[in-house]
Parts: sequence; structure tokens; C-alpha cells
Amino acid sequence: MFNLEQAIGGWREQMRERGIGSPEPIEELEGHLREEIEQQLKLGLNEAGAFAVGAQKIGSGQMLQNEFSKVNDYQKILRPILLIIGWFVGGFMLFCGVMRGEMEWNFFSFHPKWGRDTILTFALIIGAETGIWFLAKASRDRTSRIISLLVCLCLVGQGYSVLPAEAQPHIIPASGSDGAIARLVLHALLYRDASPIWFRGGAAMLLSLPAILWIWHEWQRVKQKRETVEPGNQALSSN
Repeated sequence: MFNLEQAIGGWREQMRERGIGSPEPIEELEGHLREEIEQQLKLGLNEAGAFAVGAQKIGSGQMLQNEFSKVNDYQKILRPILLIIGWFVGGFMLFCGVMRGEMEWNFFSFHPKWGRDTILTFALIIGAETGIWFLAKASRDRTSRIISLLVCLCLVGQGYSVLPAEAQPHIIPASGSDGAIARLVLHALLYRDASPIWFRGGAAMLLSLPAILWIWHEWQRVKQKRETVEPGNQALSSN
């Protein structure tokens, strides 16, 4: 008696034997196969006939292998390049956003203000952090992961540089002479009022967040790989 699930399982094994070893494309193809089987069943075919028509429409394993080989060759070249460009753009946007906030709120003296420029600054920072989240999730090849790590370390270095408090200006008695006034102006340009720790800590945290996201996704990747290997080892030991 025909068993649909066993037939689909055999079809999956055939796909693996033909070289489509990654789970993502096989799951995607299986989804299309099941949709096609469901449509054929609604048209009145039995399960065996619906499976045969669906498998024929999806394509043979060799044909799919050739198509996926072309796509994989293309992705091996283009995908890392796009990811690397994305990391540089995302890191630069984040740095510009934080520095823009620094200039708006902490130029010469700490003076918080809200307006259109501040909203644009926060939008730039949020957009950069969101893009970096997806980049960290998508960076799986070695090259893009190395570049992403370097970008994250550079941002952490910038965050560490903005964390210390600025030097406070010393009070220079103004005697009314041109020399005293010049020294006072020069001192005001070189030293500024110390900004609060929440502002400096927030800027440092924003610049360090990409590294946190990078570590999180790397840990999830290692954890997933370990969970995938352990069931295989248990199966081998049971045999």
C-alpha cells in the first residue's frame, strides 16, 4: 500500500544523494512538493498519482542539483562581497550617528536638545543597529565573519574612547586684559564641561552593541552546530 510520508522521505533521501545536502533548499522544495500534492489531490488523483505528478513538476534530483550548483557558485562569490560591504556601511552609519549626537548634544558643553536633527540622528542609529542585526545573522562564511569582527572591534574601540569623562575647565580669573581673555577663550575651546555618565555610557553602549550581537549570533551558531552533531553521534553509538 502506498504511503505518502514514506514516499516524501525517500524523495528527500534522493535529493541528498544527488548533492543537495543543505537542509534549507530541501525543506523549501518539500514545501512546494506538498503544495503540489495537495492541489493534485483536490483534482481527484490518489496519493500515489499526486506524488508522481508533484515530483515530476518539482524536477529530478540531477536537474535540481545542477540548478543549485549554479546558484551556490554565484552565492559563494557575490554573497560575501555584499555582506562585507554591508558591514562597512552599517558600521560607518552607526559611527556617524553617534558622532552626530555627540556634536548636537555635547559640543563644547553638554546641552540636550530635541528637534528634527535629533530625530534624524536616532533614526540613523536605529537603522544602523537593525541592519547590523540582520548582517550578524546572515554572516556565515569565514571571510564576512572576519570582516564583521574587525568592524565590531573598531566600533568597540570608538565606544571606549567616548566613555571617559571630559576634562572640566579650570577657572581662570579674567583681569580684563587681552591676554587673560585669550587664555579663557582658548581654554574653553580645549576643555568642555563633563557630560553625564548616562550620555557617555549610552554612546559607548550603542557602539558596542554590534559586538554583542556578533557574539550572540556566533554563540547561537555554535550551539546549533553542536545540537546537530550530538544526535548524529548518539545514532552512531547506538548502532
